[in-house]
Amino acid sequence: ESKSRLTDFEIQTKLGSGSYGVIYRVVRRADRKVYVLKQVNLGNMKEKMRKNDHPEATQAINEATILSRLTNPFIVRYLESFIDQNCLNIVMEYCEGGDLALLLKQQSNRPLKEDKIWKIFLQIC
Repeated sequence: ESKSRLTDFEIQTKLGSGSYGVIYRVVRRADRKVYVLKQVNLGNMKEKMRKNDHPEATQAINEATILSRLTNPFIVRYLESFIDQNCLNIVMEYCEGGDLALLLKQQSNRPLKEDKIWKIFLQIC
């Protein structure tokens, strides 16, 4: 099985960023399907490791490993990971409706209905 490369994807929009890296909405050129690409700069990781400050590096590697082993309809599906252009690239399914954080943000400090809370709680469990 051949690994993907960054050039196999067309970056469309930046969805977010943090100390761990950047998340993009991408399209795979081969099949035109939409995915999420989480990109973690390995150069930054090496620098943090030299300073003994590498929780983000460890977290990114652990996330890729754990996601690759999970199969659950309530957890974003991992497709693959590869290293290209000095970055760890994690390819995951694109969830059109967003995530739990977005749902809560859209509530604008209004409480969720109890049946919605129970549904989310059961999915998390």
